[in-house]
Amino acid sequence: MKGLYREAVVADQLGLGHATNMADKALIADHLVGLAFNYCQMESLDSAQYYLDKLMQIPVSEWSDYVAISLGNTQALMAEKKGSYLEAIEQFWKVLDMESATSEQRSTIQSNLAVLFTRLGHHQRSIHYSSQALAIYEEQNEDIVTGK
Repeated sequence: MKGLYREAVVADQLGLGHATNMADKALIADHLVGLAFNYCQMESLDSAQYYLDKLMQIPVSEWSDYVAISLGNTQALMAEKKGSYLEAIEQFWKVLDMESATSEQRSTIQSNLAVLFTRLGHHQRSIHYSSQALAIYEEQNEDIVTGK
């Protein structure tokens, strides 16, 4: 998996260079949060924080909803990797409360919560979030689920 994240880092770095040349702040923010997320997944938290700090230099008004939601997800994952589980859970919940989150993004966050609760041994909560994520997936992919 780390190889995939490394490839994503390379793609985001190339995209960041292009967006910077075009002075497209929304696209720059998109690539910065992508870099932070991918470095977080590779457990290079210092690099992830570096790109989050860069992201914070761009006015929030220039961000897309995707960037705001991805930022919350990345911050939650960073907290989880640091062992700050309560902070991670709270951050995931904040993202779930964002009205601009798409159903796909909600499903991803619920899946992340399910995995976290499983790691913590809270199986009832894990089942709850897994079920919610599955319901969204089934709704989005009804043709695949029903075989139609």
